[in-house]
Amino acid sequence: DVEAEQLGVYVFSGSVTVAGREVGEGNLVLLGGGDQVEIGNRTAGITEAMLVGGPAMHAPLVRYGPFVTNTPEAMRETITSFQRGEFGQLPTA
Repeated sequence: DVEAEQLGVYVFSGSVTVAGREVGEGNLVLLGGGDQVEIGNRTAGITEAMLVGGPAMHAPLVRYGPFVTNTPEAMRETITSFQRGEFGQLPTA
C-alpha cells in the first residue's frame, strides 16, 4: 500500500491497466481511492511506467511543454530564462 494525498501513474512506453482501463504511452492517470494498478507486459514490447505521488497541490498550474509554473507571468519568465540559456546545458557525447 502507498499513502499519498495524490497518486498517479505516468506511462513512458507500452501500457498499464488502471481501474480496468488501459493507459498508453505518454499519458498520466490520477488514481482515486481504491483504484488498482496492474503493470504488466502483454506484448512483445517493453512497458515503462512511473508511480508518482505526494501532497496535494492547492494552487493553479500553468503548463507549457516541459515547464510547469503557478501563473502565466511566471511561465513567461521561465520561457525567457530558458531561451537565454540560463538553465545550463547537458554534456554531449
